[in-house]
Amino acid sequence: MKYMYLFGALLFSSVSFGETFNKTVNLSPFNLKWMNHEVAGTYYRSSDHPNAVFVVEAYFRNCPYCNDNAHNVDALKDHYSDNDLVQVLDVSSDCSNRDYRDWIAEHNPNHPVLNDCNWEVLGPLGITGMPTAVVLDCNLNELYRTGGTWDSWEIRRLRNVIDRQLAAGCE
Repeated sequence: MKYMYLFGALLFSSVSFGETFNKTVNLSPFNLKWMNHEVAGTYYRSSDHPNAVFVVEAYFRNCPYCNDNAHNVDALKDHYSDNDLVQVLDVSSDCSNRDYRDWIAEHNPNHPVLNDCNWEVLGPLGITGMPTAVVLDCNLNELYRTGGTWDSWEIRRLRNVIDRQLAAGCE
């Protein structure tokens, strides 16, 4: 019986956790290969969005929780579809172009899918598990972090963090 409780606690902890941050993560402006752009070889540059709030969703191709969460990431982008100041990004640690092609074909994301095979973004963010979503302000400071598949509460929390930052503006 005690193992059932332990399993339940582990399962619950892997589903979603959220923490509010307001710290510098030493993340520099980044340029990552944009895997679902219509022009092959295009790079996504964070510096092209100087006043944006960034939602970085770290994932990898064969992660079941990541795949379960893909529709939530699309829904978040849909919610902010009329606001270019909210940049929703799927950032993967996969190195194989085939993994990206397969994942994009399966999920048809409505937002940029970026290749971070060398952990240029995921490393400085301290990503240790996937999926992990990190909300960053325009200066690339971490505002909020959550892991696992998002439930309705977590989606509301993410929107609240984003909306507060939009209201505050870029400083």
